[in-house]
Amino acid sequence: SEMPSLQRVLYRHLMHQLQPRVLPILWRALMDYSSTWVRAVAIDVVTDMFSYSSTLPPANLIEIIIISLSDTFVVIHKAALRAVSQHYDWFNEKQSLEVLLKLAVHIKVYGNDPYQLKDICDGILTIGLQNKNLKMKEFTLSLVASVFPTSEEFVDADIVENLMRFCEPTEPIARLISINIALYLGRYDRDHHNWYEHSRRSGMFRWLHELPTETYLLVADDILNAAKEMAERDAWEVCHFASFFAHHKAFDYEQIVLESAANALPKEPRQEAFRVTLQQLATVAAGNAALQCGDTQAAATYFAQGKVEI
Repeated sequence: SEMPSLQRVLYRHLMHQLQPRVLPILWRALMDYSSTWVRAVAIDVVTDMFSYSSTLPPANLIEIIIISLSDTFVVIHKAALRAVSQHYDWFNEKQSLEVLLKLAVHIKVYGNDPYQLKDICDGILTIGLQNKNLKMKEFTLSLVASVFPTSEEFVDADIVENLMRFCEPTEPIARLISINIALYLGRYDRDHHNWYEHSRRSGMFRWLHELPTETYLLVADDILNAAKEMAERDAWEVCHFASFFAHHKAFDYEQIVLESAANALPKEPRQEAFRVTLQQLATVAAGNAALQCGDTQAAATYFAQGKVEI
């Protein structure tokens, strides 16, 4: 493990020492319009070289990378996309917006290819959500929302994880991200063969649980729709949505989710005990909702049915 570390140190030192000599050669390569391969490799070398540098690339190299995002040759604009995805800090606010507008065109071009969209969305999120400008963050999320969900589960999971990585639940834009998380959870099934607590989906529910009340109120109906969709397929996992609503004291929504799950269970003897449990929990949620409204008599009735004492 020490050798690769030593190699990295030597590589960084070599790159730093060679920059003055290499840059003129790189510039000629970037301008070599007789070979798309040479131009693409030159962009990759710039990306790699300045990964180990304490300074930014010269302004003209950054401008070339931005321009290359619009190149008609796939190998060129993909090399530029790699540079953008790895080095958001090379671009000022004006340049970041220019990059986002060019990547918006990529979305239209590659709209039917989920795996291409994944790379494009990675670049968009890296550039847009690292920016402090709230309007630019909202524009970034609107670009991703225009292709999400992509219909490819693993691509959508990666996009959602990136959304959560670049945004805390307490940020103003968390409202938009929580809707995408709910869409993902409602659309796809969990892995029944691996431990749930280490799954991506478990992390998504933890993120949602941290939403502040004011954000929750803006997205409650969207999340309820996702929960009802999940309830038709997975009565076990939908309990995480029920817990989410209970956490926000939305006991009426908790009741809806639990009743939907109980009603969707197959009419089989082996499911009966689970159905009864869900129905009891739904009754308790109804009691909490009644208590919340000040109707203690109705609450007492519900709690008696659910075998809970006030």
